[in-house]
Amino acid sequence: MTNKCDDLDRRIIDTLLRDGRATILAVAEQTAIPATTVQKRLGQLHENGVISGYESRIDYSQFGYELTAIFKLDLNGDATERFVNELREEPHIISIYEVTGKFDLLAIGKYTDTVSMNEQIKSILTDTTIRTGDTSIVLDTVLEGKPVDLIGEIRSVIASSALNRPTATFKPT
Repeated sequence: MTNKCDDLDRRIIDTLLRDGRATILAVAEQTAIPATTVQKRLGQLHENGVISGYESRIDYSQFGYELTAIFKLDLNGDATERFVNELREEPHIISIYEVTGKFDLLAIGKYTDTVSMNEQIKSILTDTTIRTGDTSIVLDTVLEGKPVDLIGEIRSVIASSALNRPTATFKPT
């Protein structure tokens, strides 16, 4: 896959990841990129599918969703697509990942009570598509929804090149 984004795009996106409601002028100020360039780049990023939308980060516990279950599932290959499509439609499931290792699929669900969570667990684990499954209940959410630091690598390169730059000394005559 080719890299569609250059350093300007990364700086713009990094700013939007920290504040998705930032105006074009605010992004321009924070990135030191002219507003017209920011506007043009945002249009291109949308057009190319790099930015597919904007969303709010929600604290689910404020709505009573204080329980999180992580489902690790080993699937029978013949019905995987059907099962994944059904799982997508489950209202409590917020993430689904195809993974390597002992399991084929990892799904994350949010719940308001143990009854609804237990019903979901039973429903998933008794599906004939599931060969084996394991469920973990999250005790404490340490980190969730952190955006990737898209320009961190750029900062590292700049910092390391600054450290390796020869310095000139001034000797008065």
